[in-house]
Amino acid sequence: MKKILVNKETKRIQRILKEDETSFQGIGDIEEASITNKQAKKVENAKEPLFFIDKVIYNFEEKLQIQKKLRQQQRFEQNENLIKSSKKIQIKQNRDKEYKSNIVTSDGLEFKTDLETITDIKTIIETLADGEVFVDYKLADGTYATITKEQFQRAIDEGMERKKQAFAKEKTLVESVNSATNFEQIHSLFL
Repeated sequence: MKKILVNKETKRIQRILKEDETSFQGIGDIEEASITNKQAKKVENAKEPLFFIDKVIYNFEEKLQIQKKLRQQQRFEQNENLIKSSKKIQIKQNRDKEYKSNIVTSDGLEFKTDLETITDIKTIIETLADGEVFVDYKLADGTYATITKEQFQRAIDEGMERKKQAFAKEKTLVESVNSATNFEQIHSLFL
């Protein structure tokens, strides 16, 4: 174990104390700290300023990252409800975008998913006899195709399945937001 001198405010390591030096404890803005021999070797070989924070040695870039995370956590603690509400709105918007976008069925047919189209498809399913087709149905991509009753039903079924998955994903993400206790947990919820 060796001792170092550290600036109390900036946490910058000033130097390693020599074994024969007297204590600097309580003098000005400097404080003493104990480090391991391995840490001392790092300090001795350093070509850049080093900082001693929570018994760990960091370079300047690492110190900036720690300070950034600390500020983010402080903002999170001050504005937790606002941050969580904002994230939930973003989750909902992404859910809506996901399940309201056009759907390409497993048949490769692209359908709109707005209420009018869904109502039309359900009406077509009800009116088509088994084995009957709808000739020149205009798909979401602007092409015309002959569609069977089963293909229309598949569009409805796959659309409902996608909607269920979107809501399940939303539920999981909202639960994660509700249980988050720090900024990193909220920030890591990529959608």
